[in-house]
Amino acid sequence: MMQNLELITKNLKGRLTPNFIQHVYVFEELEFNLKMLETLFKNQVLMTFVIASIWIIPGILVTSAAKRKTRNLEKEKQLKRISKLYPQTLH
Repeated sequence: MMQNLELITKNLKGRLTPNFIQHVYVFEELEFNLKMLETLFKNQVLMTFVIASIWIIPGILVTSAAKRKTRNLEKEKQLKRISKLYPQTLH
């Protein structure tokens, strides 16, 4: 594909506007980026790592948030139990 674009730009060099030539180079860069993405998706090791990180990182975040919430609830229950045993005001 890139060879075809090079031939077109060489043959029509005098007749093409600079804006069109710039669009051709942008298209070539886009084509290169798409090929890179295709190569990344075909790489099984990399895709395994990406999928695993997408799966594991939110799991770690949810687990740590749940542990923190549980600790806070336990502390509140403990403070309530202590306040029942040792009331602040005496009658």
